[in-house]
Amino acid sequence: MKHDFRIIIRIINRMMHYLNYNGAKKIWFQIYEQDLFYEWTIECEEIYVQQLSVDKLRKLLSIQRQSEIEEAYGIPNAEFGNCHELSIVGMSIDFADVVVKDGSLCIKMIRNKNFEH
Repeated sequence: MKHDFRIIIRIINRMMHYLNYNGAKKIWFQIYEQDLFYEWTIECEEIYVQQLSVDKLRKLLSIQRQSEIEEAYGIPNAEFGNCHELSIVGMSIDFADVVVKDGSLCIKMIRNKNFEH
């Protein structure tokens, strides 16, 4: 459980840096622990995102999960706006949903507890 939380905190750290890098002014996050998975939501306001950027974000966050990546890339890169950081997030989660509405962005992510390759 502690190991999962460390990874989730790394993911949230990467996402917060990414959103801040892209101009988000207010960022909130919530984490919920369920029996079989962790679910968390990151919301931000006052962010301008083009549809092309949203599509790219969805694509990068939907990369298949790879547990070996989680350990190899534990510390975020200094280039928070790059695709590499988001693809690492995608490889550390099992599901992501990205919703943009009226200048707000909401990203819901799920990570299963008992991941099998």
